[in-house]
Amino acid sequence: TSERILGGLSEQGAPVPQGTAAVISDPVKGNVSEADVSGAAGPLPKAPEPAQIEVLTNPSAGQAAATPVQNISTGIVSAVSGATSERLSSAAAEQGAQLTLEVAAVIGDPVRADVTEAQPVGPDSGNGQSPFSLAFLVNLSGLIGGAAIFFLVGGAAERLEARSLRTSRTGLWTVRLLLGLAYALLIAGAELWVAFGLLGVEHEASTAQVYLFLALATTAAASVTMLLAVAFGPAGIGISAVLNVILGLVSSGGLAPLEALPPFYQAYADWLPLRYVIDGLRSLLFYDGSLDAARLEGGWRDSLWFLGGRSEAARLEDAVWMVGAYLVGAATLGYLISLVRDLFARRERPKTGKVAKAAG
Repeated sequence: TSERILGGLSEQGAPVPQGTAAVISDPVKGNVSEADVSGAAGPLPKAPEPAQIEVLTNPSAGQAAATPVQNISTGIVSAVSGATSERLSSAAAEQGAQLTLEVAAVIGDPVRADVTEAQPVGPDSGNGQSPFSLAFLVNLSGLIGGAAIFFLVGGAAERLEARSLRTSRTGLWTVRLLLGLAYALLIAGAELWVAFGLLGVEHEASTAQVYLFLALATTAAASVTMLLAVAFGPAGIGISAVLNVILGLVSSGGLAPLEALPPFYQAYADWLPLRYVIDGLRSLLFYDGSLDAARLEGGWRDSLWFLGGRSEAARLEDAVWMVGAYLVGAATLGYLISLVRDLFARRERPKTGKVAKAAG
């Protein structure tokens, strides 16, 4: 039975979390096979009913997580039923009991799964994948918008300097941040119009709450991209694409449960803003903002102790803290880099002026 369960998951391409294989291989841990089935033979007062094991599923976690978990859980129930059936059939054969069709049917499958959705989602939720889809769109929009703003402002600064008009790196960074905010407000509105207006994606929190969170997340994503571009030039945009989009797509938990990912991706997920954007959107769309969705763990718990970091499950506010921390951190580092470059530029100007006078 365990081979059938694991084989079925492999055929579906579903990852199996660490430690789950051991549970599947021996789900009953010998308890059923060692049970003593005894008693005198005699007619049953009524046909027995199979035992029911309730299997709780959470579709709001997304199809990538809910489907493998349901398959594993129902597979374990099937294994328990098979072991129980084998023991009961052996006991009946030893006693020479004559089984009616009704009794034989129950003994053939004595334990059955009763699948219940603990947090059902509607038909317009993309099988629970709407938070991931929106979050990934936010991340990608932030990357594209941040790159566009970086080049537009840089080009405008070059044209001004060509006219002998001085510009400061600090001023340019301020302009980039303001444009990033305006861009995020527009993009968040467009995303909500498509998601809620055209596609009818279901949501429990108000539209205003979702809009503000999307705007915050888009601003943070654009600011991080602009920061890397300011620090490393155009190559910084590629760095942002790798760290936030490519690795983020794998480590976010949207395509596969975090518990099923390799240790590297699990550790990286704790530092990844996309993961917390997904947590926040899942809370807003399915739990009215009350889900204990985000966690401050590992490095974040240690480095953000001043933000009230804690190891226990946190609520939507912590997802906001995490995304906000990225925004504030990117803005602050951008100003520091700009200030340092402005200082170096001021030191170079007197030297340039002296050389020009000497040449004259």
